[in-house]
Amino acid sequence: MDLSQIEQNIISVKERVACAANGREAAIVAATKTVPAEIIRALPALGINIAGENRAQEFLDKYKTVQEISNGEVFNGADASRPGGSRVSGEGCVAGPARPNGADERSPDPTVYAPLNWHFIGRLQTNKVKYIIDKVSVIHSVDRPELAAEISRACRNKNIPNMDILIEVNMGGEESKGGVTIDNLLSFARSVSEKYDNITIKGLMPVLPINAPREMYLQAAALYDIFIREHPSADWLSMGMSDDFELAIACGSNMVRIGTAIFGQRS
Repeated sequence: MDLSQIEQNIISVKERVACAANGREAAIVAATKTVPAEIIRALPALGINIAGENRAQEFLDKYKTVQEISNGEVFNGADASRPGGSRVSGEGCVAGPARPNGADERSPDPTVYAPLNWHFIGRLQTNKVKYIIDKVSVIHSVDRPELAAEISRACRNKNIPNMDILIEVNMGGEESKGGVTIDNLLSFARSVSEKYDNITIKGLMPVLPINAPREMYLQAAALYDIFIREHPSADWLSMGMSDDFELAIACGSNMVRIGTAIFGQRS
């Protein structure tokens, strides 16, 4: 993967996000499945400081490598869920990459350390939770009681005071995909909030069918509006990927998970 091309892709993506946001802010999570650790390590210098991983073992391998090449400096902790340089404002409809202090505006140096934080965005098995719990700042894909229970248990075992989560919602009722049903969302969220004081629900991750109509994106946004009345800590509607992020943002998303539009096609 060519860093200069990735930089140009990030500039393009940020401009598209800004135009779709139309004055609002939206955060970009770089979906880094199959992306080498050396490329991920360079992302903050290119203006993206959130890396989202789908597979636990692949994530653990990359995390170790990024630690080694960053001399152990990996951003984590209480404020790690904040988007920082990955946040794009829609004002002006143009948004170039944010640079760490001291970086060359014309040619970012990927060897200059800048904060990187990790989100887990894929389906998570309960037996993998204990391995990632102290390495990620947000888990996007919480959709069942046993997973929430295991997250809480792993936090207690490792003295982690809080884990931010998003609840995955299966908007189309597809059996092949994870996520709580629309009808069960509020009761599931209430149960998590009441049972676990070390889990904070930070938002929703709606999963939509391929080629879903615009009305379904609007339905997801309306569901989020209802949700935040009961859960005011829910800052994020994580909806939209490379093929649909502009539509998702226009319909109300404020966090998108983008892989191909940044890194190109991957095998």
